[in-house]
Amino acid sequence: DPAEIWTLLAAAFRHRPAVIAPFVTRPNETVLDRAALGLAPVEAAATGVYLLRKPTGKGAEVTIVLKNGDRLTGEVQQVERGRLQLKTDDLGTVEIEWDKVLSVTATAPFDVDDLQGNRYLGSLAPGPVPGQLVVAWKGEADTIELLNVVRIRRLNTSFWRRLDGSLDVGASYTSASSLFTLDLAGTLGVERPGYEVAIDGSSTYSSQPDVEDTKRGVLSLTYTRRFENRWVALVQGQLEQNQELGFDLRTSAAGGGGRYLVQGRRDKLLAALGLSVNREQPIEGETTTNLEAMAVLNYDRFSYDF
Repeated sequence: DPAEIWTLLAAAFRHRPAVIAPFVTRPNETVLDRAALGLAPVEAAATGVYLLRKPTGKGAEVTIVLKNGDRLTGEVQQVERGRLQLKTDDLGTVEIEWDKVLSVTATAPFDVDDLQGNRYLGSLAPGPVPGQLVVAWKGEADTIELLNVVRIRRLNTSFWRRLDGSLDVGASYTSASSLFTLDLAGTLGVERPGYEVAIDGSSTYSSQPDVEDTKRGVLSLTYTRRFENRWVALVQGQLEQNQELGFDLRTSAAGGGGRYLVQGRRDKLLAALGLSVNREQPIEGETTTNLEAMAVLNYDRFSYDF
């Protein structure tokens, strides 16, 4: 667009270059009415890569180009543990090894984490060099190497689309002992840029003739906050009942912080410290309260090629 020339010249002068080589179009070139066409203002050209106009189609649609030349279009679910989950119309949900991806193009906003613990928000576009990714947001753009990306999550605008959960129900009956067992387990979580909130619960009920029924269950609420440079903070509250272990109710609250010493595409090492307060009400006896210190060292390794 000829109108961008002055913005680009001003941006070039701010960098004090040795040489500036502007390209000027012919005099009869049509000057676009950006406001009438719904285009971004010419000032956005100073950022280099910018969103010219919002798409009118499905905002979640993403184009993936693989290193072998294949091209796939669909909706990115996530990039986690070295794999890209892509929901397509024809193939269903497919998983692609991240190191096989050459470029990603998406107009919808995403939350991106890299190996160094940096976080980026914005739409995705191929970089100036193959194997690079540009994350653009509100006139600013960052370029990172695809192989440095360890995690990508879609920033859904709808509250219901941000929810992620599961429910499992199971029952069994043993005729020899007339033992009936019912198991329930469920999770519900919501994720936003920088933090996650999750509810987890499970319960087991057992019944047998001439034997007292037994119940045990756990319900927990967890808040996790992510910071720059791979630092994390965690707060958790939990209710637990287990008659087999002799307590009617155990309540606990814990908090702590730590850092991912290693956060790669296929492995993670987390070290954390914290404090926990728990109060236990036994079936028989007095209620007790305890204050405990916690130390956590957790290592995960993911492998897909066998």
